Amino acid sequence: MRLARSRLRRLGKVLEDGGETLVASHNNPDPDSIVSALLLKSLITTMTDLPVTVTYSGVVGRAENEALLKYSEARFYHLRDIDIGRFDTIALVDTQPGTGNNPFGTSSNVRIVFDHHRLAPQTKAVPFHDVREYLGTTTTLLYLYCRAAGLPLTRRYATLMHYALRSETSDMGREASEVDRRIFKDLFGLADLRAVSRIVNAKVGQSYFSAVHEAIEHSRVYGNLIVTQMATVPYPDAVAQIAEYFLKYRDVTCSFSMGIYGDEILLSLRSDDPGARLGLVAGRIVEGFGTAGGHGAIAGGQISVAGKHPSRIDAIEKTVIDRLLKELDLEDKRPRRLLRHPSE
Repeated sequence: MRLARSRLRRLGKVLEDGGETLVASHNNPDPDSIVSALLLKSLITTMTDLPVTVTYSGVVGRAENEALLKYSEARFYHLRDIDIGRFDTIALVDTQPGTGNNPFGTSSNVRIVFDHHRLAPQTKAVPFHDVREYLGTTTTLLYLYCRAAGLPLTRRYATLMHYALRSETSDMGREASEVDRRIFKDLFGLADLRAVSRIVNAKVGQSYFSAVHEAIEHSRVYGNLIVTQMATVPYPDAVAQIAEYFLKYRDVTCSFSMGIYGDEILLSLRSDDPGARLGLVAGRIVEGFGTAGGHGAIAGGQISVAGKHPSRIDAIEKTVIDRLLKELDLEDKRPRRLLRHPSE
């Protein structure tokens, strides 16, 4: 909290030099990205009289995320509907410049960054940045700032933060720090748990079951790793959703999924082992093709395949899987299908 107070003054000085602020989450925002963006908006509007616009790019496709946005009653604008040039300050949450999971590369207007992933080289040039890799969520980081600024905690925001923390850390079981756990415990008594239940159990459409069906049909097990190679996915979050889903399989400790959405191959990694260093693994398997990042037990990446021939796309996917098997010392493991059909 003391660190947040001291940095709050620095943030105020950066905001003094700017006008209207655009707060942007990463592509296809998840709960942590959505809620931390809302917290930053509240923080800025409390500290200044400057207008703030909260934006996202990509797609909010997962049913839980749609339910979260609906419950928030906040206005999120898609970047395609925004004139970015009219903003004096761009603030990124849960992402950093040049990481590939947001549209901002070397933009000089990126003046604020809050994140809990590995510090990216381009972030060092951002006037104000607070990146704490040891925290389980960016929501936790922004909550510390909001408390330092004396913002009142409403039941709605307590509910939003409670869900973001439980979603990002898998109910405090994945990469949650002591700070995350303490805040999660405090929020538990303030949150609307019925609203949380409605978000967790949001109704899904037919596309979800189609994605699960295809994933089951195209999954192979290599030792303690399950690999799911899908064709196209109905929404970007389906790739991460499938990786999480198959980590429940008792015979594996690591799950990898890959699928195409639009002009990108999206990939996701999950592990039971917080020391798996999947962020580094993801970076290595997409090297020369795309970008990736993450933490010990969770990682993701993207590879642009715009204009590429299907055979080239197949070759890239095969190379990525071969690299993954090599990284995990599973090259000699013979793959087996997740399910056997009666005719086999």
